[in-house]
Amino acid sequence: MSRVGSAAVVERVEGRLRRGLDATAKADVVRKLVARSTLGATSEFFPKGGPCLVWQGPVGTEGRGMVCVVNQMMNVARAAWLSQVGELPTDEKGRPYDVHLLCRNKLCTNVAHFEAIPHAESIRRENAMLTHCPNNHERTPENLVLVKASGGRTAMTCRICRKASWNRYRDKKLAERATEVAA
Repeated sequence: MSRVGSAAVVERVEGRLRRGLDATAKADVVRKLVARSTLGATSEFFPKGGPCLVWQGPVGTEGRGMVCVVNQMMNVARAAWLSQVGELPTDEKGRPYDVHLLCRNKLCTNVAHFEAIPHAESIRRENAMLTHCPNNHERTPENLVLVKASGGRTAMTCRICRKASWNRYRDKKLAERATEVAA
């Protein structure tokens, strides 16, 4: 399912929750959270929040807990927030905030560890936690470069990896030209 499609599903499910999901459905979500969460260790990143409640149910591709809400799979942190705290705040464009896990445990269901923040702030915090690129080069100001990405966005990328990519591209093009000249 595409990102746009999954966002539409989340919006549809949250819309049902916002329109006054009956007490039985909310109780069902809470029951699932209680039944499939076990008491874990206190997070070193958020010790004042107490121990994490670790989700023992299905896990999605990004390592986050998933739960079925109104016949749709949803991130367990978002479901816990919606069922126990209520509606997520929205930004000026009407988009719901992200649920940020202060404990950094992707399987935590303890709402005391959650914070509702705008999506841009969520991305900024995730990027701040990254210390190395996927090829294990250190992310330092000297090694990061801003590049234009698709859709007019900008992205930070590793200077070493970008240079290696350009070198591979150049070598491929030079080899193609050499075979064209030889033919």
